[in-house]
Amino acid sequence: MKLLSMTATFGRLDRATLTCADGLNLLELPNEGGKSTWCAFLQAMFYGLESRRGRGLSERNRHTPWSGAPMSGTVDLLWRGKAITLRRFPKGVDPFGGFQAVYTGTEESVPGLTADNAGETLLGVSKEAFQRTCFIPQGRVQVDASGDLERRVAALASAGEEDVSYTQAYGRLKEWRNARQSNRANGALPKLRERLAQTQAKRQQLLDARSRAAQAQGDLIRLDKERQTLEDDLARHAQLEEANARAAARTRYEAAAQRLARSEEALAAARTEEEAAKGRIPPAPGRNKTIPLALTAGIIALIALGLCALLLARRSAWALAPGILALAALAGAATAWRLIARRDAAALAAHQAAENAWAEAQKAAQ
Repeated sequence: MKLLSMTATFGRLDRATLTCADGLNLLELPNEGGKSTWCAFLQAMFYGLESRRGRGLSERNRHTPWSGAPMSGTVDLLWRGKAITLRRFPKGVDPFGGFQAVYTGTEESVPGLTADNAGETLLGVSKEAFQRTCFIPQGRVQVDASGDLERRVAALASAGEEDVSYTQAYGRLKEWRNARQSNRANGALPKLRERLAQTQAKRQQLLDARSRAAQAQGDLIRLDKERQTLEDDLARHAQLEEANARAAARTRYEAAAQRLARSEEALAAARTEEEAAKGRIPPAPGRNKTIPLALTAGIIALIALGLCALLLARRSAWALAPGILALAALAGAATAWRLIARRDAAALAAHQAAENAWAEAQKAAQ
């Protein structure tokens, strides 16, 4: 890392700028000229200000700007071949709590640099080690032990590198192991194993569900094909039923037509037979010449009987002649009446038979 320039509103410094040259830079200023203030500002830009109170004032109160302006500052530097600008400014109640680390000339943030780790990331040492090696405030030379400094010295002696320490590495590995699994039930590894088991169970459930979904999709396709086949069969069955219905209707129509033709023929035959029967029906028996002859014979018999009685009263010899005539007339009248009765009975029988035949012909016609 290489410092390029600093601008500070910090303690007695009011928007003061300090530009660093290549190599070693020395500040030669009179008393209260700002030498210690610049050193304190540089440390504050890297590590921030502490609010703890010691025997005297806290760092925040000690470095409050004399001008009354807000405490702020920027540092331009080169780190890993790139120009970076650090900014600190007031934030809330902390007069130096705001922090930004951007690439110089842009507002793009430098990843990984924060207000808490800027000094250790850029300088490679903690604030405690920095105060005992690189920054020694005036009148505060300390000879007490520093754990971080001792670890670094021990690392240099054992491994040749200040950042490599067996004890530190072993302790960190032990912490990691305890954090991951202190026993069978506690730690990150049992939780991760439990989560892994749950995840595998869910994965298996998803695989089973996917298999069931694929099977259901296959069943759906098969059932859809079966439905289409059944619909086609139903359509053909409906067509066959319609054709059969039309054929049955045609058959019934033809049978009805035949029955109608036979009925018409039967009707015509019945009407013909009816006409013929009407022609054959004899007339009802009625009056004829036989009845008047019988009546005349009867009247003559009565007259003859009257004459016979008159002659007998007179005791005439001609009294027998009218009596004989009367008897002859009565015999003729009786014979005529018997003939009339026989003829009328035969005529009535013939007429009744003709009427019965005509009635049967009408029923057959209907």
